[in-house]
Amino acid sequence: VTYSAEDDTRMSIADVAWFVENSGVKPHPGGQKAANKFGLYDMSGNVMEWCHDWYAILPVKDVVDYQGPAVGTKRVLHGGSYMTGEDELQLGKRFYDDPDANQLVYGFRVVRRQ
Repeated sequence: VTYSAEDDTRMSIADVAWFVENSGVKPHPGGQKAANKFGLYDMSGNVMEWCHDWYAILPVKDVVDYQGPAVGTKRVLHGGSYMTGEDELQLGKRFYDDPDANQLVYGFRVVRRQ
């Protein structure tokens, strides 16, 4: 798997993410790996990102920006972590847990719209 950098050059997963094979099995401060082509850091690996979406099995048909049901019991996490293998770092890979779960590999991203 290759990733596109801001300048559209190709990078390996190790260039953009911390995962079990390169993390020393510990989290790292953000921004130490290369940004993706959108200029965003740490979208894969390091800590799983909590999402606001309630978890449900994905629909069979293709969907864009699937947000899940209006209510539920589990929230979605994306991106893999420093404890997961390289194959679990894809942004499309979804994990889920109770909204009040507290794990060292869970984090969140603060976003500001301008």
